[in-house]
Amino acid sequence: MKLHNLYILILLNSMLLSSAYSQGITEAVRYSSGFNSPTARVLGVGGAFGAMGGDISSLNINPAGIGDYNKGEFVFGTSINNVSSDAFIVGLESDNQKKNSSRFLVDNLGFVFAKRPNSSSWLTSNFAIGYLKTASFNEDFYYEGINQTSILSQFQEQAFDGNFSEFGNQLAVETGAIYEINGDNYYHTDIEGRNLPIFKSQNVERRGSSGELAFGWAGNYRNNVNFGLSLGIPILSFEETKIYEENNDAIDIANQFEFSDLSYIEKLETSGVGFNIKLGAVVKTGSNLRFGVAFHSPTWYSLNDDYYATFDYSYYDSGNLINDDPAKSPDGHFKYSLSTPWKAIGSVGYLFNFGSLKGFANVDFEYLDYRNNHIGYNDDSENPDDLYNELLVNNQIDDQLDKVLNVRMGTELVIADFYRARLGYEILPSPFYDDVNNSAFSAGLGYRGDGFYIDLGLRFGSKSSGYLPYTFKNSDDDLLVNVDQNQTKGNLTVGFKF
Repeated sequence: MKLHNLYILILLNSMLLSSAYSQGITEAVRYSSGFNSPTARVLGVGGAFGAMGGDISSLNINPAGIGDYNKGEFVFGTSINNVSSDAFIVGLESDNQKKNSSRFLVDNLGFVFAKRPNSSSWLTSNFAIGYLKTASFNEDFYYEGINQTSILSQFQEQAFDGNFSEFGNQLAVETGAIYEINGDNYYHTDIEGRNLPIFKSQNVERRGSSGELAFGWAGNYRNNVNFGLSLGIPILSFEETKIYEENNDAIDIANQFEFSDLSYIEKLETSGVGFNIKLGAVVKTGSNLRFGVAFHSPTWYSLNDDYYATFDYSYYDSGNLINDDPAKSPDGHFKYSLSTPWKAIGSVGYLFNFGSLKGFANVDFEYLDYRNNHIGYNDDSENPDDLYNELLVNNQIDDQLDKVLNVRMGTELVIADFYRARLGYEILPSPFYDDVNNSAFSAGLGYRGDGFYIDLGLRFGSKSSGYLPYTFKNSDDDLLVNVDQNQTKGNLTVGFKF
């Protein structure tokens, strides 16, 4: 990822630091980016399944694929997600700090009820219900290093501008980390003008996932075209804990006021529910070519944030260590709405049968415009601050995000009738304007009998991103952290026909 571009993005987002709101571009991208391939079969072909059918994942890709079922099915799947992170402070000579996060998830659970209508035209009329995991938010990263900047200077700078947050610099005031001397509204710190080497570190832990309860119908019309639709009720949860610490690396306790150490802990929990609609069709030709088209409406979310922060500060006063009780923020609660972009998916698939070589190949083209994200801060609010911040963040979304065309390619080979081998590749442009593409590889194996099947899928991806713990008006002093991640996902799915 081009850190310069992301640096500009996060700097613009930091304009909201003086308000109580943290919702912005980060949340919009997090909750509108999903990988809709919860079964191991579809994971193994890189999510490229839009012109195919007979898998419950079709509910979230192209619901017309549900029409290819000729028998009912119960399906259950689990996954293990591992994220390995390397983080370092840009511009400092320090070792990369490595962290791993692994989580076990239930990825899918559902039923398909297949029916043959009493009609010479409709060959199937199938109904499906399932819970399908769409995204995992689990990741950990840690960084550390020494330089001459401090988060105290950011709090001080905000106070100069008259901006106080009960979740940020107001806590620093309560602990004496920033203070007035003569009641003149000029705030001081124990480090100003000293250029101290300050050791800083931060541990960031993120947990959560999004999944969708989906209801769908699809039918096969004269074996020429499938039509399908689904209603999705996405449910998401997200937790973030950030523990930021600083220590004076050249402490001199003889000074009257000498900074010793601080700890700033932030906790955020987000929950929400929404709904969306998906429509699709698959056209079948006599030459074994299949063409699919699907439209996904925006997902309309209602989200709730709960958050709080604590701040602990220690200093020496003429040789005596002073450490008062930590300052604690009130429990914050904020309700807001998010509308994600609509999607259009075009697919081309081919069923091949060349003697002993059987299987399919499929390519999906998924278009979405991340600029169509829209965040609403208390839609019924008449508070001008709410309306101003809503306008600001949506302008940032429009300026900094971009439209993308995700491309997914995959193939499945039939081996000795009962066994399957799969490969997939994805090209995933970044949602951030003028940024580089990401990619992912996948592979899978499976066994398919008359009444039972079992599939295993693996996906390997990577990405780089930037992170700013604190910012200043003079951006040269900002602390920019680079985070490189390798992501591995393994799925196991079993199904029973009835």
